[in-house]
Amino acid sequence: MAVHEFPSATHYPGYERASVMTSLDNLTDEEFELHALSVLGRELGVGGLARFLRVYRSGKGDYTKDRVEWQKNLTLDQILDSIRHSRPR
Repeated sequence: MAVHEFPSATHYPGYERASVMTSLDNLTDEEFELHALSVLGRELGVGGLARFLRVYRSGKGDYTKDRVEWQKNLTLDQILDSIRHSRPR
């Protein structure tokens, strides 16, 4: 597949318009990314897609520094509790 081609969701096995969530759940991460880029490319055009990728892939700030700042007053028990409560049961 050439870089500029975006696959249609209809190229994925099991795709049905009535149950998009089910078929998206069955995609690999690579297939999902290609599908998402296809949707963005279709809706935003090539220029809009390029802008989106530039803005959202480059990131801003220093995550490591920011994380240290917002976690500096947390105890290990608080961090572990937060992890336990965020996991699905």
